[in-house]
Amino acid sequence: MIFGMTLTLGRSVEGRAIDAYAFPGPATHTVLVLGGFHGDEPKGVFVARRWIDLLRADRAASDSARWVLVPLVNPDGYAVRKRCNARRVDINRNFPTKNWVLGSQRSRMYGGPAPASERHPRV
Repeated sequence: MIFGMTLTLGRSVEGRAIDAYAFPGPATHTVLVLGGFHGDEPKGVFVARRWIDLLRADRAASDSARWVLVPLVNPDGYAVRKRCNARRVDINRNFPTKNWVLGSQRSRMYGGPAPASERHPRV
């Protein structure tokens, strides 16, 4: 049996799974790791996946905290090595923050037509 639990949080615009990997630990501390916001920055995905491998190989690694890792938040962008998702939105700039502003659709950092306009998996 593989240590840890895999959950599909949702699907991208193009139907790709957005998976989370959960590892038990003390209920008082949870560490959330989100990788792969920008499809043209694969190193975050690599690090999150290696961390999952470490947690699976060494149960003691999760003794200090409960771990939840989402190695790939933007699978559509990752598939084509583009910063934005399939709707050309930089999902890292799509959160509903106080300083969100409508930017140019021509910008590679376009935050979408409105805050939280993009599908965001719930963790």
